[in-house]
Amino acid sequence: MQTFKVTVFIYTLFLSLKILSSPSSLDTSFNHNGATTNFFGSYTINQAQALAIQSNGKIITAGYSGDNGVIVQYNNDGTLDETFNASQTPGYIVLKAGIQTALYALALQPDGKIIVAGYTSINNIDNALIARFNRDGSFDGSFHDTNNNNTGGIITTTFGSNSQLYSIALQPNGNIIVAGWSTYLGFA
Repeated sequence: MQTFKVTVFIYTLFLSLKILSSPSSLDTSFNHNGATTNFFGSYTINQAQALAIQSNGKIITAGYSGDNGVIVQYNNDGTLDETFNASQTPGYIVLKAGIQTALYALALQPDGKIIVAGYTSINNIDNALIARFNRDGSFDGSFHDTNNNNTGGIITTTFGSNSQLYSIALQPNGNIIVAGWSTYLGFA
């Protein structure tokens, strides 16, 4: 038993030394300094909550800026991709479906369509939100729920009194699975 404890300690020490002896640095070819920062509107709080890499190497993020959901696409060198959503706000999408909207999850379909999930506050109730966009940043109008009168690429719903989505997974058959939380009768 003592030998096992010593072996684990030596292995842990070796691993720690290996990590400490391998310094890393920013890739300065990415946006000329290794990082990128964007502010959308006059909001001081801008957060990316999810990230994915498209098959063409472009980087897409989802999150929020102030009270709005934001989807941003970058070229693989870290510069804003101004061909994305070019007819509206080149390089990014501002999504406001209610009083406050935030995006926490992002998935890319094999055809390049972008799916985001989060929540939007409507009538002081947090509604689960899922939306789908075409590869160019335009809404996918074919994505809607006719049972709840949702159209135009966005679906909102509540499960109980408040609902938010934090994760997306795509099944091989194309089905979309989302996960999050909801309150029902005051319980989460």
